[in-house]
Amino acid sequence: MNSVHHLLKRHLSLAADEQGGGIAVDKLSALVESAYQAADQRFDLLASHVSDALLVTNSGFEVVSANPAALDMLGCTAEAINGQSMAAILPELNAGLFQPARPGTVIADKVETVARRCNGKKFDAVISIIAANIGQHGRRICVLHDAGQVRQLQRQGETRDAQVHAMLNTLDVGVAMFDGAGQLNQANSPVESLLDLRHPRIAPGLSIEDFACRLLPGAPREKVVRLVTRLRRRRRGTVILRRPGGKVIEARIGPVDNGGLIACFNDITLLSRTRDKAEAARIAAEEANTAKSAFLAMMSHELRTPMNAVLAMAGLLARSDLDEEQRENVKTLLDAGDVMMSLLNDILDLSKIEAGKLDIDTADVDIRHTLRKLERLWRPVLDNKDVHLAFSIDDSVPSVVRGDPVRIRQILFNLLSNAAKFTQEGEIAVRVSARRLDGNQVQLVFAVSDTGIGISKEAQDKLFSAFEQTDTAITRHYGGTGLGLAISRKLARMMGGDLTVVSAPGQGSTFTLAVKAAAVTAARPENTAQSGKSEALKSGVRILAVEDNPINQRVLASFLRPLGGEVVWAGHGKEALELAAAARFDVILMDIQMPIMDGLAATRALRASSSINAGTPVVAMTANAMLGDRETCLAAGMNDYISKPIDPRALYCAIERAASAARASRKARAGEAA
Repeated sequence: MNSVHHLLKRHLSLAADEQGGGIAVDKLSALVESAYQAADQRFDLLASHVSDALLVTNSGFEVVSANPAALDMLGCTAEAINGQSMAAILPELNAGLFQPARPGTVIADKVETVARRCNGKKFDAVISIIAANIGQHGRRICVLHDAGQVRQLQRQGETRDAQVHAMLNTLDVGVAMFDGAGQLNQANSPVESLLDLRHPRIAPGLSIEDFACRLLPGAPREKVVRLVTRLRRRRRGTVILRRPGGKVIEARIGPVDNGGLIACFNDITLLSRTRDKAEAARIAAEEANTAKSAFLAMMSHELRTPMNAVLAMAGLLARSDLDEEQRENVKTLLDAGDVMMSLLNDILDLSKIEAGKLDIDTADVDIRHTLRKLERLWRPVLDNKDVHLAFSIDDSVPSVVRGDPVRIRQILFNLLSNAAKFTQEGEIAVRVSARRLDGNQVQLVFAVSDTGIGISKEAQDKLFSAFEQTDTAITRHYGGTGLGLAISRKLARMMGGDLTVVSAPGQGSTFTLAVKAAAVTAARPENTAQSGKSEALKSGVRILAVEDNPINQRVLASFLRPLGGEVVWAGHGKEALELAAAARFDVILMDIQMPIMDGLAATRALRASSSINAGTPVVAMTANAMLGDRETCLAAGMNDYISKPIDPRALYCAIERAASAARASRKARAGEAA
């Protein structure tokens, strides 16, 4: 009606303007009639889009209009139904309802009655009638529903609800649905059985907070309410419920269209136990790996100690005056010892990699110099087999890169060793190229190709697995442990690259090593041990050598003899402390594992004492080769570290550094005293 009032006001204003302030009655009447007609048209347009059946009558309850839904329900045309009395359409309706009423009055509200279609057939109906003013007329609006269709829809809804409920009850998963107000709508039977909620039974209308308290017996209600509030705010989440008797239930919460929530409960007891067992197995495996590492560290010491003596004595024997047969026997002994040390180093490297205790070092590396050394080493071997060895380096390879020279040489040595082992004729070629990456980074690519026996596709699948042999017959013929390539690939990946192979039986093999490195403008020279006396050693040094093993004492004595000077021997740490308190030494060579007092304890005691050798450099000599052993020695107060079997050059360098430091320190103290 507001729109009608607006039109009247507008039209009155127009009429007054046209008459110079007066109102033309005829003109006004026409304008008012136009406004009412516009209001009627707008109502008819609205009614035509309503899905319910609408009949509009005058105050005498004669039909003046019907919307398409009403015409369809009654099977009439607009011409046929207009003018009919509602008493004819609703013959059994109480006549008292056809009395005059004020606009806005609800004359009938969902009254059940009988309606007649235009063809005379009757049907059960539900009607609602309201009095209203439409345009300038008092009208009655009747909303008509086919009760049979309503009941059919209700039955269909009930059937669907029953089907859904039956389907939910067949699930192994418990399902509970809550409306937007947090009230339980329905829950299937597995909810009760899974969660043991039979007594008292859960029922629709239960609040989600009370339901959650039933799931978490013994938990403070305020804590449960906070959890529910958080889940309702997030509208999704997962909660693990541990029920009495060891049952484990997973509850998953998600949203539904009406603003409510659906909770699904699944018994994951078996899965949880499997996970627990897997976790226990993981912990046991880690403990076993730790025990393995400890065992390898111990075996490293036990194996390296006798190997130190074997290789050292064999080396000394090789330099003595021997006939040809004896020299050949010693060479065989040295070769066998080298193989044993190579195997031992491979096992230790693999163990450290698996334990995550092997670090990649960085130093300036002259790639061309490294390859020249490899060529000098392998060319005589391959010449004896009539196999040509060729090296080529692309101009793109920087002169110097920063990487791990030891690991790069280790991998290339292993690849050349394999190529030499499986190539009886033809050629072995090493090609090196580089590809620029971001900044000063480059990717170095080393391709080692041979014309050897080749490798089948099946064998390539296990080529890089530890302790795997591609063919037992080949292994018996050529030897090998199956560790070299496995370690090489792991080292390559630790250096940001990889190790791959392309091969076929009878067509040779190409192994490609790719590593990342940084290009530098100049190389710092690598530390190279001096095999003879240095300036710091020419005047002779006083050495306290602490070693409990008699064989190792003889080996060490043979190494120290060329240095001259004086060597004093101690069999354990306690004896070393007594000797250190009586006379000054330039260097203390300290074994680690000894009876009575080990080297670490002796060094700590020396550093904490007032002995005249409290500051004397201590060089650790140990067969332990696991990562962290060097750090342990330095933390105990030692100054340097050499591993067994002892390399004489490394020993001489360590003694030189220690002697130089000791003498410089004494000179400085003397200057301060003066």
